[in-house]
Amino acid sequence: MRRLGTFRRNNARRSLTGYFRERYQRLRPQILEAQARRRRENPEGRRVIRAASQRRHLARHAFNQARRRALEGATSATLTFQQWVEKLDLFAWCCAYCGRADLLLTIDHKVPLSRGGKHVIGNVVPACGPCNSSKGTRSVQAFLNAGALVVAGEGQTK
Repeated sequence: MRRLGTFRRNNARRSLTGYFRERYQRLRPQILEAQARRRRENPEGRRVIRAASQRRHLARHAFNQARRRALEGATSATLTFQQWVEKLDLFAWCCAYCGRADLLLTIDHKVPLSRGGKHVIGNVVPACGPCNSSKGTRSVQAFLNAGALVVAGEGQTK
C-alpha cells in the first residue's frame, strides 16, 4: 500500500483521482450551471424522486428496528426487506387498520413478539404509528373486537 500512496503523490496528474479532481475544478462552473438548469426545468421530478427515496428509507428504518427487536427477543427473524416492501405494495403503502397513507408506516406483528409471535412475512402488516401504539400487545382479533381503532389525526376512536 505504501507504494501506491507514493505513486499517487509523485504522479497526481496520472492517477485517476488526481485527473478527476483537476477535471472537476476545470469544469466546475459548467457542471454547476447544468445542475441548476436541470433543477429549474424539472422541479416536480426532483420532489417525486426525493419523496420516493425518503419513503423507501423510512421503510428500511422501520424494518431494521423490528428485526432488531425480534432478534433481541430470541425469536426467529426470517422476514427480509424485499418481503416487507412487497407487503407494503400489497397494502398500497397504507395502514392495514385505518387505511391512511399519509403517515409513517411501521411494522405491526399480528401476534405480538411479546406473546410468542414470529418475525415472519405472515405475521406482519403495515400500520401507522397511532394504530400500532393503540393496538399495543393485543392480537389483531382482540384489537378489532375492543373497537379501539384510533382514526389517525382525529384523536377519536372508531
